[in-house]
Parts: sequence; C-alpha cells; structure tokens
Amino acid sequence: MQQLVVTRETLTAAMTGAGAGEVAEQVWSALVARPAASTPRAERPVDLQSVAWYGGGTVALVAMSIFLGTGWSDNGPAVGLGISLAYLGAFVALAEVFRRRGHRVPAGLMGTVAVGVVPAVAYALLSLTLWPGGEPTSTPLEYPDFYTYISGGWVALEGAVLVAAAAAWYRYRLSFILAPLMVAGWFASMDLADAVASGTVSDNFASAGVAAAFLAGGVALDRRGLRGEGFWLHLGGLLAGYYALASLDGDSIGTLMLVTGMLGGVALAAAVWLRRRVYLVFGAAWLFAALAYLAFEVFGGSLLFPLALAALGVAIVFAGVRLDRWRSPTRESEPVRPDLPTAS
Repeated sequence: MQQLVVTRETLTAAMTGAGAGEVAEQVWSALVARPAASTPRAERPVDLQSVAWYGGGTVALVAMSIFLGTGWSDNGPAVGLGISLAYLGAFVALAEVFRRRGHRVPAGLMGTVAVGVVPAVAYALLSLTLWPGGEPTSTPLEYPDFYTYISGGWVALEGAVLVAAAAAWYRYRLSFILAPLMVAGWFASMDLADAVASGTVSDNFASAGVAAAFLAGGVALDRRGLRGEGFWLHLGGLLAGYYALASLDGDSIGTLMLVTGMLGGVALAAAVWLRRRVYLVFGAAWLFAALAYLAFEVFGGSLLFPLALAALGVAIVFAGVRLDRWRSPTRESEPVRPDLPTAS
C-alpha cells in the first residue's frame, strides 16, 4: 500500500484548492490527535543485521523450548526448576540490557526466548507441588511429551506461556513475541477440550475453533495498525484450520483435495481483501496441491487435461490484466523509467 507524507502546509493548500480551506486547521488537529496504534508501523527492511538477529533468536528459542528438559527424567524436577529459572533470569537480564541500550529488536528476541523457557519452569514447579507423582493422567507424561501428546494437564503450562507472552509484548513491543503465544494458544485449545470434555471433543473441533478465533483476532489487530502482530494470528489460524480439516477421520483423499482446492481459491481472494501475503502463499500451495492431485491421480492419462489447465492459467492472467485496467483505466502500459533508453 502506497503511503503519502502529508504536512500541515500541503494539507492546507490541498483543502484550500478544494474550497474547504476554512476547516483545514480542524482536520489537521484531528489527524495529529489520532492514537499512534492506528497508524501502521513501517516494516523494517530485511538486511544482514536483521537476519543475524532473528536467526540467532530463533536458534536460542528452539533450544530453550523444544530441547530444554530432555534430561530431567534422570535429574528430577528440583534440578529442572533450578536450571530453568537460571535460564529464565539470564534471558530476561539480557533483554533488559538490550532495552536500556536502545536495541529494541534484540531486546524483544531475548524476551521471546525467555517466554520459551516458561513452560519448563511451570512444569518443574507443578511437579514439585501439585504433581508429585508426575503429570496427573493415567499414564504420567514427561516434559518432552508436551509437544506430542494431548493432555488436560498441560493447560497450566500453556496458560503460563500466554500470560508471559502478553507481558513480554507489552514490555518490548516486538511482534515476534506473539509466535510462542500463537503456538501455546493452539495447543491450549486441544488440551483444554480434553480437560473439559474428557476426550468427547476432538482436537479437530478444538483446532477449528482456535483457527476462527485467531483469524478474527488477526483482522482486529490489522485494523488497529498492528500488522506485525496480526501476522502471527493469521498464520496460526491458517495452520490450525487446515490441521482441523486434514486430520478428519473417514474422509477420502479426493474429498480432502477438493476442499483444499476450494480453500486455496478462498485464501487467494482473502489475500487481496486483507492485503496479506501469508494468504497468498497458503492459497497458492493449497491450489497447487489440489491441481497436482487431479493431474496425477484423476486425469493422469488424459491428453486434454494439460491443455485445459493451461487455458485456465491463461484465463487467470487475462483476468489480472482486466483487473489492472479497471483499477487504472488511464494507464495503457508501465511507465518508462527515465534512466533507461527508449526505442526511437
């Protein structure tokens, strides 16, 4: 979306030329009084520095969330609590050091890693207090099972992550902090359904519910100008929604591919409506998967299918051309760059 910088002078001149100069000052005052959150933040360009920050932060987050606690079965929850609290304190301290020195992104990334340690702290603490014999299920689960098994007992861990992520975002205001919040919210939907309904509500249904909530939340954040934060809810909604569909029992692969293709078209339309590239990526992938299934499994020996598919692609290109002319009726071609030679 093209952005236009408007100053007080340009606004006054434009409104005077339109015959509304007498209200220019009131309009300017209203614009200045708008809350900062309603104005989208400019996206930081991807450079080597950003790659180093986010790459290192992601490695640390994976280490402190997925691989932390794998040796606790030999050392016990007391040792695990001490280790996880030490890690948590270290990353919070690093985040505060970066914050005081004005490094907003590294501070937020270290805060994100600290959020990733919170489930381990909660698990160790509960194992020492409320779960002295292990997680309260018919088959006690170890901490690494948090990522592989649905259990109502995990809701306490996920709730701790949600609170920690919200607090960390409020402190550091980095959209990446919502990544663990998105994962924890998805897991919590399935574990909460197990805790409340004792297995009568499937994880598919729970994932569909959290997908709807995430997508609605993403749209709400977009409208408040928080597009960076909204990205993670859009991504989580798309992942949870397709998981709910793809893991349904009893559906044939043909039906799944048909619905996948339809969802691909809907996602592409949503990409235009919401101006979100994540919908473009998922929509294109889903549509390609459905077409690949048709090409190899349904019409594998047909000579006309490639021609029909190519004709569909050309028709879509022409539709894009018509749409471009409809949006810019006076433009017949791309403008000529002044630094390039033109044909005489």
